[in-house]
Amino acid sequence: MPPQKMSLIKLTLQSNSNSLRAYSANQGFTVPDSMSEFEGYNGCVSYGLYNQDQNYDRAYSYTDCDGIEVSGTLGPEQSTTFCAIAGTLYDGGSDVSYFGIC
Repeated sequence: MPPQKMSLIKLTLQSNSNSLRAYSANQGFTVPDSMSEFEGYNGCVSYGLYNQDQNYDRAYSYTDCDGIEVSGTLGPEQSTTFCAIAGTLYDGGSDVSYFGIC
C-alpha cells in the first residue's frame, strides 16, 4: 500500500487542522501518533443531502469511491445518503451532512 498523505487524511476527516495529533485525537487514537494509524483512509466519506425546498428540485453530483462520476436530482423535501471521494461533491444548494469515513 502506498504511503499515506497528510492532505488525504485532512480531506477525509474534513479537518481544518494540519496536525497529526489533531487527526489522531479526532479518531480516538492515543499517543504516540503514527501515520500508519491511518492506513486504509482513502478519502472516501459519507454524506447526506436534503432538499428543504418545497417547490424545486436540486441537482447534485459527486465521484463515488470507485472513481465513477454520479449525478442526480433531489425532488422537493427529498434526501439521500452516499459515500463519495471527499472534495468532489456538488450539492446544488441542498443541505449537506457529513457522517464520517466510509
